[in-house]
Amino acid sequence: MSIKLFELNIRHGGGKRIPQILKRIIGYNVDVIVLTEFRHNQNSDTIKNKLLDEGYRWQTTVPESRRTNTVFIASRLHFESVPLIDLPVECTEEQF
Repeated sequence: MSIKLFELNIRHGGGKRIPQILKRIIGYNVDVIVLTEFRHNQNSDTIKNKLLDEGYRWQTTVPESRRTNTVFIASRLHFESVPLIDLPVECTEEQF
């Protein structure tokens, strides 16, 4: 079995480009969508609801403030989200 995955940096939450972004994403007819620089702003509900309407029943993101970039994942395939607090400390520390 192969899985089609699509990833896109929507740049600062997508702004006014959300209708075009959603049209393009849906046109690819993929199994899993990963959006980076996702923000919990007025566009987030639009994105989530449109993808839900298109069959992406499983969705997750990290709750952050409206101005913080995060990652959003939507899938037509079942998945479970695992909290980061279960990772060993060496996986969560920034190392520069």
